Amino acid sequence: MRNIYSGRKSNKPIPQVTGLSARTFGAYTLVTGVLRLASAYNITNGPLYGVTLWAYVVIVGHWGTEWLTYNTVTGGVALYGSIVMDVGGLIWMASQWSSYIV
Repeated sequence: MRNIYSGRKSNKPIPQVTGLSARTFGAYTLVTGVLRLASAYNITNGPLYGVTLWAYVVIVGHWGTEWLTYNTVTGGVALYGSIVMDVGGLIWMASQWSSYIV
């Protein structure tokens, strides 16, 4: 089984990754997912919409720095898919602000 984010073909953990960092990243992913879901169900809530929009900025920044600054992930389908979805969501939410927030 391949490790899709590091480009490695082994399941052996990368030495710098600890259980704590893995759980922190999992919690971060869960929180952003809940935030996106809450925003989708309350689309006209301006403050929530704004926080969700900023969450996309943070997510894109996170993946960008992990890829380009720290070199902890390699380019590939998983990374590019995440970047396309997150940048697409960011652009869409910014362009549709006036449609939902009155």
